[in-house]
This record gives sequence, C-alpha cells and structure tokens, in this order.
Amino acid sequence: MENGLVLVDEKSVNTSITTYDNQLLGFINELGLPTQNILVAVDERKKVVKNIDDVVSLLEAEKRGEAKYIGSIIKVGG
Repeated sequence: MENGLVLVDEKSVNTSITTYDNQLLGFINELGLPTQNILVAVDERKKVVKNIDDVVSLLEAEKRGEAKYIGSIIKVGG
C-alpha cells in the first residue's frame, strides 16, 4: 500500500488487541485501580482504526508533521 500500512486479517487484530487489553488490565489491577468498564469495546475501537486514513488525509501534508495530537488520539482509540 502507498501509506506503508500492512494489512492483516481481522482475527489477528482482535487477538492482538485482546492480548494488549489483558496485559493492560493486569497492570492496572496490580496498581489497585478498578478495571471494570474502563476500556472501549474492540468493535468500537476497530471503527476508529478503519477511519484513520480518511481523517488524516484531510490534513495538509505540511500540517501532519505538527499534528502530534492525532497520534495520541489514534493510540487512545486503537
């Protein structure tokens, strides 16, 4: 692909997200913090990921390098 993204199958993505979620929840639990209902469902996060390319394409190329907040939002949503 022209943007450098590598396509993977949906099952692999779901497995990776679930593994990450479990590790994150374990860490949060170790800190003694609540873990119930703090993460957005995988299906909802996939919607965000699917729209990233369209949203970023709206930014002028010169502005992308300065748009640090976009990467932060992607991380939180992904």
